[in-house]
Amino acid sequence: MIDLEDGKFKITVSIILLKENKLLLQLRDNTGYLDGFYDLGVSGHVNSNENFKKAAVREASEELGLKISPEKLVYVTLIQNIRDNYIYIYFLYNISKNEEINIKNNEPNQIKDLLWVKPSSLPENSLPHNIIALKNYESNILYDIIYDEIGDD
Repeated sequence: MIDLEDGKFKITVSIILLKENKLLLQLRDNTGYLDGFYDLGVSGHVNSNENFKKAAVREASEELGLKISPEKLVYVTLIQNIRDNYIYIYFLYNISKNEEINIKNNEPNQIKDLLWVKPSSLPENSLPHNIIALKNYESNILYDIIYDEIGDD
């Protein structure tokens, strides 16, 4: 978290895992935040004294058992959620056709399902900031701001 005069910013990292034009999603469950919505394949908070890429690599290992080199992560975008004081940082990991990966759900108490989908066929219950991040990726937008989240008017 980043301390501000009037509060704190929470920082999360996410990895857009792409393989053969499909991306991996996880169905959130028992997390206390937007359960029942699809998140990107890897997503989690940054710990103190941890850089963003290392946090993403740690989350990939914790959640899916993936061993990713930080050098293989490509920065995509940053989205600042003004109302909730969140900063979402996104990386891309493009899994090559010949690359053997073994993805397993290491957190079945928080990840109800894993799903590979085409970016054009996202489930309706996908997290809105992730939809924005994927559009930013397609349009090469490196920074964006949102003012609300699900349930706001």
